[in-house]
Amino acid sequence: MVEFPLGPFRIVLSISALARYGMGLGFVLIGAGIVIWMAGRWGASRAGFWRALEDLGVRVVWDGEAEGFRERLDAAMGFALGRGPSGRLLPLYVPRREEEEALRILQEHVWGSEKQAYGVVIAGPPAAGKTRTAMELAIRLNPPFVLVWPRWRKGEARPFPGGVKLPVPWAVILADDLPLRPGGEGPSLPGELTALLSACPGLALLATARTDRIPPDVRGVRVVELQAMGREDCQGLAQAVAEAEGRRVEEVWGRFAGHPGSLVAGLDVFIQRYQELPAEMGRVLGVQEAARRDRLGEMGQRFLQSARALWDLGVRTLTLERVWGVVERAGGAAVAPADRNPVLRALETLAFLRVEQAKRGKWRGSTKGS
Repeated sequence: MVEFPLGPFRIVLSISALARYGMGLGFVLIGAGIVIWMAGRWGASRAGFWRALEDLGVRVVWDGEAEGFRERLDAAMGFALGRGPSGRLLPLYVPRREEEEALRILQEHVWGSEKQAYGVVIAGPPAAGKTRTAMELAIRLNPPFVLVWPRWRKGEARPFPGGVKLPVPWAVILADDLPLRPGGEGPSLPGELTALLSACPGLALLATARTDRIPPDVRGVRVVELQAMGREDCQGLAQAVAEAEGRRVEEVWGRFAGHPGSLVAGLDVFIQRYQELPAEMGRVLGVQEAARRDRLGEMGQRFLQSARALWDLGVRTLTLERVWGVVERAGGAAVAPADRNPVLRALETLAFLRVEQAKRGKWRGSTKGS
């Protein structure tokens, strides 16, 4: 007798009963039984993997079906910045030079002969296009399936169960705005995510995080920072955004902060960020005192308002002295140099403007939300 357990069932084959039909047919039936048994084992393992993912709140957005992938991924990741006022996800994408570095890290340090990292973190300022870059990288990789880690997961930690393995040789899990811990004994990733990646060596992490939220001593992942781009790289995108929103191209260029994502981001996004500016500036500058934090935040808002007012008047070459002059006249008081530098540093870090040092005081940047 030969038994093949198949979940709650058992397949039993009698060798003596099969003998009457000839040894050839008997071996064929035994072989078929082995195949069915192996398929059952594989199916049970795969089902266990999906159940474990569901317990963690991980979503599967692609298991080989490419049609509508961007839209499914958009819904799973909360990818709001790519829509703009039109409410549509633009198919046009501006490739980044940093993509090749991210792919090299995945191939050599994650899926290589010796695993050296769990994955890659795409870093950059707000509205840089980090999430869209991660999306397009996943499409280029074309893995068996793509998972999405719950954004800003809260609640009771549930470790990934032991013995549950990745049912395919390799795959990708995306994590947007991933909170990273300072380096220490273990990886900088959340504990649940580390447990999942440790149990599934073939699962590569492709995450995004704001540059100002990345600790200096990150462990367990490699960081690839998106660099600023010029207008010549984004001409086609600016035209596509203008057509989608029914605006003039010049209006769209008014948002540009050195990254294609700033062109695509809707104005409502920057209005919200503008309203949150005092708290964000306090965090970036490390200012704990509420009164000073609010004062610097108000000063940053006034700076953006003044720059926008000059732009609306037709001034296309802005100097810091000219903008600060408007701020002081509007506020009726001088702004001390000790306050100016922190405000500018925070506004640059938060991608509201870009100061071109080579211009010796001339400034070109965005005036979003003012």
